[in-house]
Amino acid sequence: MRRKKTKRSFTPANALFQQRRAKTAGRKGLFSTRFYESIKDLDSPKVCIVRKVGGIGDVLMITPALRELKKRVPTMELTLGIDRHSTYGDIYYELLKNADFIDHLVDARYVDKKNYYNCVDISAVCIPYERKGLPTRNRINIFTNHLGMQKLEDPIPFYKKIEEEEVWAKAYMEKYFRVGTGPIIALHTASNEDKRSWPVHQMLNFIKYMQYHVSSVQFLILDQNNTYADWDKMRNTVCLKSSTVREMAALIDEATLFVGPDSGPMHLAGALGKKSVVVFGAIPPEARINHYPNHVGVRMDELKCIGCWYSKCSYNFKCMEKLSGSRVGDAALKHLHGLLP
Repeated sequence: MRRKKTKRSFTPANALFQQRRAKTAGRKGLFSTRFYESIKDLDSPKVCIVRKVGGIGDVLMITPALRELKKRVPTMELTLGIDRHSTYGDIYYELLKNADFIDHLVDARYVDKKNYYNCVDISAVCIPYERKGLPTRNRINIFTNHLGMQKLEDPIPFYKKIEEEEVWAKAYMEKYFRVGTGPIIALHTASNEDKRSWPVHQMLNFIKYMQYHVSSVQFLILDQNNTYADWDKMRNTVCLKSSTVREMAALIDEATLFVGPDSGPMHLAGALGKKSVVVFGAIPPEARINHYPNHVGVRMDELKCIGCWYSKCSYNFKCMEKLSGSRVGDAALKHLHGLLP
């Protein structure tokens, strides 16, 4: 016997979001909001937060919640489990090795929950919220809420340079650039996925556009992905194709402006408070940079498909391919206002 088809009613995006949240609220390992409640009245609880996946940006976006937890429960012994085996140079450890609110940084593969009063895996907590039609939320807030807190005193990710890195970066800039004679733009060339990466031809147009309007502008190209072989042939341009993550952060901080896609270095610039222009397409800017007061996002809002998140693209990444160098250049010129010599 065939079942009678029923008519589906339209559910507004906000109501749909609340329904999904209610359905998953009690599911262990997803949208758990009891973590802070479980430890806030304890004396020296041993706890562990695990993030097995993600990139530089995710690791940085976790830190405001961890810092807030440590501030609220200062006697807590906090362990963070991260990927320490599949990245070059153990970069996630390098990012957080001098974070005084984290007691232990360990390989997530070897975390044994039995060793902690409370251990929560936040590896999969963001994706259910990140879909077209749902209210946009920054991952900083998602991680915070998942750990049982509603508000953050400081939503800026943690990153702390050391003196030796500052000295090295200043020496690098003085060697390769005419420091003090014009703005230096740190241009990052690629995200870790094509959908979020700005194509080389538009970056070349951006460089030429900026050089036309500001003759003294200089460029530090951060091209660890080797997207283009001839950066150094362009006027006033130096390409950095290899560096440690901490060296890259120190150089970003020495630059006048950071420009690039939604990427790990963009979040480093946010943690450092660096003025930045960020190109967006599939992911809404407010989901990534609304806590970074010195960041501005640029994207083609006129496209009907804009903000598709992780859906398969049927338009050959038009939102990135057609995002012109001049449009990003205009945002950069506006952001540089007051900083030009």
